[in-house]
Amino acid sequence: VLTFDGTVPSITTLTATASPNTVQYTGGTQTIQGTTYHHLTIAVSGTATLGANTIANGNVTITSGTFEPTASYTLTGSGTNELSVTDTIRVMQSTFAGTYVSFETVTLNTGSKVNYKRNATQTVDNTLSYYDLTIAGTGGHIKTLGGNTTVNNNLIVASGSIFALSAYNLTVTGTSDITGTLNDDSATGTNIFTGAVTLNSGSTWSNTNNPAFEFRGGLT
Repeated sequence: VLTFDGTVPSITTLTATASPNTVQYTGGTQTIQGTTYHHLTIAVSGTATLGANTIANGNVTITSGTFEPTASYTLTGSGTNELSVTDTIRVMQSTFAGTYVSFETVTLNTGSKVNYKRNATQTVDNTLSYYDLTIAGTGGHIKTLGGNTTVNNNLIVASGSIFALSAYNLTVTGTSDITGTLNDDSATGTNIFTGAVTLNSGSTWSNTNNPAFEFRGGLT
């Protein structure tokens, strides 16, 4: 195991592809060296960003902190691999699979947060089992469900963002905190909010075609 616990030194070439090598980034804010890893672990207290396109031939484990590939780079899984998340990851391309490319397994553990934060339109991946889901980004760009989706804990729709449910079913087990826009103008689909739904100052709730909603924890 090779651990970078502070500012990563200037490295011309980092070769870490051999199994079972693990490179671990810890400390506060980190820039991940753009190279090919076998296993990659991110356990920071701040934010870790990619410095270039990065490949993992084994597993990528994000145990703490926020991981943001940035809008310029991607993280690609190669071979037999898993992306395991226990804290926060940001989706910075138009799709989840466009940011986290070719991972065989994506495990969103208890405590994980997936944040669709691109300042442009995005499709919210419906094949994932989300724990916490955040819809963010500035400029009023629309983030659209790709299919029926379940959030096993909490949903946040941040200020300046638009979350469009389209014709699909959204189920949120925990609370829903809306400061941006939640838009379901389709007459089809049923949306179930088990926990409390809070519409904060400045939020917009749009349901012009009377889709089906179930508010089991109240709406304020």
